[in-house]
Amino acid sequence: MAENGKFSGREVVIVEAARLPVGRGHEEKGYYKNVHASSLLAKTYASVIERAGIDATEVEDVVSGCVQQFGEQGINIARNAWLEAGLPMETPAAASSTWATSPSPTPPR
Repeated sequence: MAENGKFSGREVVIVEAARLPVGRGHEEKGYYKNVHASSLLAKTYASVIERAGIDATEVEDVVSGCVQQFGEQGINIARNAWLEAGLPMETPAAASSTWATSPSPTPPR
């Protein structure tokens, strides 16, 4: 914080947020069993941008939460989904572990 009591640096603005509907998570009977996780996130990105009414080129940075970042979701699912949605390649995107904010139990050790 600057001496005048105001923040200095870039202003951060969150224009919209979304999460996927909750469905049964089962390998054989799950609601999203035939949909890749990055495809779900790509649709979410496109919907958020549409709802916010902004041009995708205005997005300067993307942060996405992911509870289990391993396997297919382990190689920066946030970035892969952003590109899969056909959004600007110049926009950086990163996934953040969300164990602490999830209703899931403590992660296994």
